[in-house]
Amino acid sequence: EEEGWWVLRQEGWRYDVMDDEDDGGRALATNDTQQRNLAGNSDRADFEFKGVVYSEMKGAYSNPEDLLERSTQSLLFPDNSYHYDSGGDPAIIPTLTREEFVAFHKKYYHPTNARLFVAGDESDVYHALSTADQYMSPMGYNSESRKDSVINYQQRTFKKPVRERKPFAAAASEEGEGEESSEGHMLCVTWLLNTHPFSPMLELAWVVLNSLLLGKSSSPLRKALEDSNIGEETIGGGLDDELLQSTFAIGMKGVKKREDVAV
Repeated sequence: EEEGWWVLRQEGWRYDVMDDEDDGGRALATNDTQQRNLAGNSDRADFEFKGVVYSEMKGAYSNPEDLLERSTQSLLFPDNSYHYDSGGDPAIIPTLTREEFVAFHKKYYHPTNARLFVAGDESDVYHALSTADQYMSPMGYNSESRKDSVINYQQRTFKKPVRERKPFAAAASEEGEGEESSEGHMLCVTWLLNTHPFSPMLELAWVVLNSLLLGKSSSPLRKALEDSNIGEETIGGGLDDELLQSTFAIGMKGVKKREDVAV
């Protein structure tokens, strides 16, 4: 059996079907033909999708703040890799075929794109590097893989602020049918800070400014928002410098009135 099959079925997605004759049994689709047969079967009330990453991403997409962050990142980066969710949208994951999965892995997951970090004394380092060289050298250098893996800087292409509304799952209101959820709305504003590498001085300046504005409950921006009565708690986290380009996001959750979302 080729490795691509079991990796995709275990880590990606698969059909998992309850056996009508034995509630404890499972019918597992092991290839494209079986998956198509299951998908085309009109009597499929008991089938479900399974998979490690699929299940993880279902959980991630059920968290309103995570969903807001993912949507914001997709809007901020329309032209580079950050536009796409690296974990995968659970609504799209089950459309991934084995051929697509294997082709993507061959193209990008190549030693050319690897970085090795070794810790230990001199003998440990030499032994680790020698082992890595024996394993990787036969695979050669793939210039196309390197070139296609480059993440380009997103340029500022918006002529005006981009706005988007998205629904999220929330507990039903205790006030009765027709009332808005007690969780209210969420509102977040995010800025793309740089379109080229920060200088060390500017990078440090943003870290300091972020701490001054949001670092404590008495910090001016955080306090102003929490005293505004627009919502219950600040969200967004301020500066995010984990990606190639930094962003600054601030907002509130628990916004009770629809009118306040337009603020």
